[in-house]
Amino acid sequence: MRRKKHSKLKRLETAARIACKNTYVVFVGGEQIQAGDKRTNQVRPFWKDEIDVLGNLRHQWTFYIAILGVDFQGKRYVKGELLKFKEKYLQSEICELTSEYHYKLLDNFNKSQLKNAGWIGAINQDDIDPAQAMEIFENAGAFNHTVEIEDL
Repeated sequence: MRRKKHSKLKRLETAARIACKNTYVVFVGGEQIQAGDKRTNQVRPFWKDEIDVLGNLRHQWTFYIAILGVDFQGKRYVKGELLKFKEKYLQSEICELTSEYHYKLLDNFNKSQLKNAGWIGAINQDDIDPAQAMEIFENAGAFNHTVEIEDL
């Protein structure tokens, strides 16, 4: 059997990925999931089309999982880990995995300095460095809320 030369579904998936190529998915405790712009690191609410693309199509995700803290001098910091998935997943399928990594990070974190927890997801296998993650988390309001260990 011959493969169709122009698959409408593949064309739609490609167009959707191109439309969201500069978008991060950002979550911090105490906030809604938000969209982050890769070029400016600014955070904003999602548009409906972005939600459809990011939530309903399988992607090869990269996540920066982080625990955010404030030290005794009041300096904000982030401790995180970059996860790159080789398989394509729906965003909803990855939630359990991100929780496991949060707990692993939390085990080695000074609980008295805990402020919040969060993650940043990208669909294009982009690397996210700690300084960039810190800026995105600050723009998302991560330090405006304090979470309890029981809430994680």
